[in-house]
Amino acid sequence: MQRTQRSALVRELLERFPADSKLPPEVTLASELGVSRNTLREALEELRVRGLVVRRWGIGTFMAKRPEQIEYTLSDLVSVETLLTAAGRVCRIVEQPHGKVPADDDVATALHVPRKSEVWKTDRLYFADEIPVVWVHEFLPTLLDGVSIDPRGVGDDIQAYFAQQLGIPLSHADAYLEPLVPDERTSELLDVDSSTLVVRTWQTIYTVRGHTAVYAVATFRPDILHIKFQRRPPVL
Repeated sequence: MQRTQRSALVRELLERFPADSKLPPEVTLASELGVSRNTLREALEELRVRGLVVRRWGIGTFMAKRPEQIEYTLSDLVSVETLLTAAGRVCRIVEQPHGKVPADDDVATALHVPRKSEVWKTDRLYFADEIPVVWVHEFLPTLLDGVSIDPRGVGDDIQAYFAQQLGIPLSHADAYLEPLVPDERTSELLDVDSSTLVVRTWQTIYTVRGHTAVYAVATFRPDILHIKFQRRPPVL
């Protein structure tokens, strides 16, 4: 069964059956959905692994309570791990080791470094309760305010790294958001259908002296991670 077909069937099951409802017998449900029993079983197994279906032997199969969305306020400058943990989720991170790459046009502009000069880069995929939620690329300069940057082994709390280990506290960030249709790689990593919209953010994080410390590109599932905006009236 192709992943896109399974994703479509999983989505249909989630839309058709509310939490705590009992599913019909497999042969009945497969007929209603117009799929084979093997196809249905694969979709149900994916839901079971994700904690969205519960099998009660001798009783039946039930839709589990859906996880609540994780709320992220853009005014908060916190690590993704801290955010997920604070929401009561079990966070798991699949991380590619930090390495140096040549800066492309976007990275060079954001970090104020020459194009093709070396910058640090890492990729992280975050899971909340074993559901892939956020895919993040981070870029850092190799030198900032005369201090050498080496983020290897730091983890995802970049703010603590700059403040505690480098003595360069971070101040604020600018972020831009855009909904988009995922490419094949993003669709695979975040386990979403290729026609499902995801949200991508471009975030530039600054030090208290106004220098760029981090340029991050994150793609997340809006069905799991919900962004909240805070607006305040101007000071009169």
